[in-house]
Amino acid sequence: MQGPGFNEGKTQLSEKDIRFNQKGTILYASVLEVPLEDITIKSLGKNKVNFKIKKIEMLGSNEKLKWKQKAGVLVIEKPKDVPNDMAVVFKIERKFNN
Repeated sequence: MQGPGFNEGKTQLSEKDIRFNQKGTILYASVLEVPLEDITIKSLGKNKVNFKIKKIEMLGSNEKLKWKQKAGVLVIEKPKDVPNDMAVVFKIERKFNN
């Protein structure tokens, strides 16, 4: 008897698919495909969150990233190099508003 299973093999993921994890003030954004253009994350715009972003790093890389948190979106400039060809994880350090 087969279980319900999953649909990973049937789903086409792209750099537009982002998953989040958090630990304390750190938010991890996993982009599920190597980005072909700048990464835009609507849910992290200034008007949508109660924190400011202090710093963004890409795990597995020392590349200094350029980014901008605008009113309606966070934009991370496409990295020059990525550490692997499967997914890219950004470490986002947050400072919460008092």
